[in-house]
Amino acid sequence: MVDQQLDEWANRLMRLTAIAERLEAHLSRARYVMEDETGETLWVPAEHYFDADSAAALNEAHEALQIAREFAAWWFGLEA
Repeated sequence: MVDQQLDEWANRLMRLTAIAERLEAHLSRARYVMEDETGETLWVPAEHYFDADSAAALNEAHEALQIAREFAAWWFGLEA
């Protein structure tokens, strides 16, 4: 039973890691001045993101938060 829970959490935490890696790219570009693929030095998110992009990122952020909350509750023996 414990091994099965650990396997399940390993899979869910790998999913959380994948989401975090994808979201980090968006966070870094919006926070720091950097060049984009066209050589533009000031990258303005509003010029590059569309509703579908922001909706997908928001959904992934919600999923990541849910996984993290459920893991913390499981780890510390609390109710989610």
